[in-house]
Amino acid sequence: MSGSGGETIAANETASIARSNVVDRNFENVLECILGTLLLFHQILCVVDDPIRTADGLEPGFRIPRVQLVSGRRSPMTDRLQPLLARDDRSVGNWISIGHPTVAELCARGFDFVVIDTEHTALDLETVANMLRAIEALDEAVASIVRAPENDRARIKRVLDLGVDGLLVPRIETAEEARRVVDAMRYPPEGSRGVAPARASDYGRTFGEYVERANEELTTIVQIETERGVEHATEIVEVDGVDAIIVGHGDLSASLDVFGRWDHERFQSALESIQEAAHDAGKPVGMLATDDEEMRRWVDAGVDFAIAGADLCYLADGSDAAREAFESMTADDGPD
Repeated sequence: MSGSGGETIAANETASIARSNVVDRNFENVLECILGTLLLFHQILCVVDDPIRTADGLEPGFRIPRVQLVSGRRSPMTDRLQPLLARDDRSVGNWISIGHPTVAELCARGFDFVVIDTEHTALDLETVANMLRAIEALDEAVASIVRAPENDRARIKRVLDLGVDGLLVPRIETAEEARRVVDAMRYPPEGSRGVAPARASDYGRTFGEYVERANEELTTIVQIETERGVEHATEIVEVDGVDAIIVGHGDLSASLDVFGRWDHERFQSALESIQEAAHDAGKPVGMLATDDEEMRRWVDAGVDFAIAGADLCYLADGSDAAREAFESMTADDGPD
């Protein structure tokens, strides 16, 4: 009995040691995987610490945004957007509604800036952060604007902490609402933005520098898109800290009860009123165009910058065109 018991104990110990070795090997494999993943992310996030330059070796002007490098990688927030929206420059942006980094990467290339829409989409903050990473990883500098869902201080704060270059806030109807936007965009004492390390400051590595620069370098764009907003346009554009205006033409035409009737006198008068007020205040005006005809209309109307197209439109138009091309080619093909 004792011999059999001793053999059983020895066998159990051997099995225990074997299980322990398996666990150790599994732990080592998991640790190797984690370290490898971290190394990969490090390689992706790090970029060469050298400013982007033009072909003649000089630093570019406002047509090509200037990129600053902080802690060995491109800083998400740079003084890039405000010069792009200068009235003497026809900057062009792209509109992104599909929440995927690949779409952001595809649609950002070649543009001066992009607008990521979180008002009429299901995008959450984590998705927006990953889209920003894709834009920043391009071998060219493209400024990032996020359209907030509403004029909400908490939401504005969380979007800014992601490291955007600017914010577009919709449906601004009074100067007081515009002042609330500017207040939410700025750190104290100029505003009431909460102070905390986040992605915008390289997770705290450049926190002091970011806080010092943010109030001056972030760009604030407000959207006028209602009849009430037009009535108060002069007061809105004169608010200190409002850098540019985007006219929400769809909502504006609906508010004026002439939806989609861009040539209607009521809409034309409202658009001209916004432009005149903004230009008198030295503020540029931009609009979204989803097709060539619309782009020509807004260019002829004298917009200072444009958002030329949207990802949803490209996808829908391309899909329809491919199907229609096939149907046209095979329309005369009947059964033998």
